[in-house]
Amino acid sequence: MDRLRAVLIGSGPRLGLVAVTLVALAAVVTALAYVGADGEPYSPLNHTVSELGEVAVSELAATFNAALIIGGLLIAVSMLGLGLQAGSRAGRLSASLGVAAGIALASVGLFPADDFDSHKAAASAAFILVTLAAASFSWWIGRGGSGYSPSLAVLSVLVVAAMVAFLVLPGIVQPEYTFAVEFDPDPPPRPDIWLAAALEWAVLVTALVWIAMLSYLTPKRSKAPKAERQ
Repeated sequence: MDRLRAVLIGSGPRLGLVAVTLVALAAVVTALAYVGADGEPYSPLNHTVSELGEVAVSELAATFNAALIIGGLLIAVSMLGLGLQAGSRAGRLSASLGVAAGIALASVGLFPADDFDSHKAAASAAFILVTLAAASFSWWIGRGGSGYSPSLAVLSVLVVAAMVAFLVLPGIVQPEYTFAVEFDPDPPPRPDIWLAAALEWAVLVTALVWIAMLSYLTPKRSKAPKAERQ
C-alpha cells in the first residue's frame, strides 16, 4: 500500500498534465474535422462542447468522447494522488471533489449528446463538481499552509466566475437560445454568438488551465510547510 501511495503521489501531477493535453488536443482535432448538420464549420462561439461528441453529426465524435473518458479518469487519479499528500482535511476535501469531477467528466464521454437526458445529467454533474472543486481549492489555498502559491487561488476563482456567468448571463441576454435548441426538430437560426455555448467553453477552458496549473505547481511535501491548519 505504501508503494502504491508513493506511485500515486509521484505520478499525479504528470497525469493531470497529460489529461489536460489529451482533452485539449482532441477538442481541436475534432473541431477542425467537424461539419454541422447545415454544412457549417465548428465555432466555439456558437457550437456547444457537447456537439463535438455528438455521434450522429461529428465525424470524430468517438475520438473526442474517448479523450473525455481517458482524460477524466486521469484527472481523478491525479486528484487522488494530490489528496494522499494533502496535510489537512481542507486539502483532502478539495482533492475528493476533484476526483468526483474527473469521474463525472469521464461519464460525459460515456453518454454523448445523442442521448440527451443522460448526457445532460453527466455534463451538469461534471460542470458543478469542477466548480465546487475549484472553489474548495481556492478556500484551502487561501487559508495558507497548502504549499501552493496564492496566485493559484485567483485562477480557481476564475473557474467559479466563469461558471456563474454561464448559469446567469444566457438567460438574461439570450433567453430564447437554451441548450434544447440544438435538439429541436425546427430550431431557430443559430446566432453568430450563442452566449450559452461561448460561456460553456469559457468554463471548460478555465477549468483545464486551472487543472494544468494545479498539476504543474503541485508542491513536494518535503518543501511544503510541515503542518497545515485543520
